[in-house]
Amino acid sequence: MLTPKNNSFLDGNIGTPIGLPVQTPKESSYLVDNHTNCPPNGNCPEPNPRTCCQLMIDHKTQLVPPALIDRTHDVTAIRTVEAVVEKVCPEKVVICGVIHKKITYTPVDACGRPGTHTIDIFDDIPFQCFIDRDDATIGASFRVVGAEVMCVVFERAQNFGKHPENPALTVAWKFVEKDIIKVCIERQETRPKVC
Repeated sequence: MLTPKNNSFLDGNIGTPIGLPVQTPKESSYLVDNHTNCPPNGNCPEPNPRTCCQLMIDHKTQLVPPALIDRTHDVTAIRTVEAVVEKVCPEKVVICGVIHKKITYTPVDACGRPGTHTIDIFDDIPFQCFIDRDDATIGASFRVVGAEVMCVVFERAQNFGKHPENPALTVAWKFVEKDIIKVCIERQETRPKVC
């Protein structure tokens, strides 16, 4: 048993010093709370750690009608992520999810007239990933505790050209992007039913 008492190792049976010095941290103790098995400073190993998957997603969205592109008009996107645990397999937790996108831009109609207001188009991008967990077994229950777009690597309008009915206008027919998604899970403790 390790204890800061007398700065020595003690024989657990009779409590006599063995004679080896013990180096103890100045601000904390090696004493352990017998009820929680944690040191008094609270630095316990996390019994149910959060684990995450990260993935990179490339996606293209057609812009119909095309987007007006000039110094004052561009294409913008807002993203939200939704994810759920699809299946728990031995040592794997399978996640499925969707990135919901709202793309906003100024359209150019079929006659070549720019719109007087912006429009929103919506696009959903499905994704899947899995997370390695030693405590994952068939019948175990896990829940998603976080899902987010960590980084937009790039987003831009693409397939530029002159509008066929109004060659003075530059339009884009496509919006491309690359995003990094992160989804985190933790194990859900199952409690017996109380009748």
